[in-house]
Amino acid sequence: YERFIAALEEASKDTLYVLKKKSLK
Repeated sequence: YERFIAALEEASKDTLYVLKKKSLK
C-alpha cells in the first residue's frame, strides 16, 4: 500500500513537471 502511494506521488510529480514545462513554452 505504501509503495502504491509513493508511486502515485512520483507520478503526480512527473505530471506537474511536464505541465510546468508545457506552460513555459
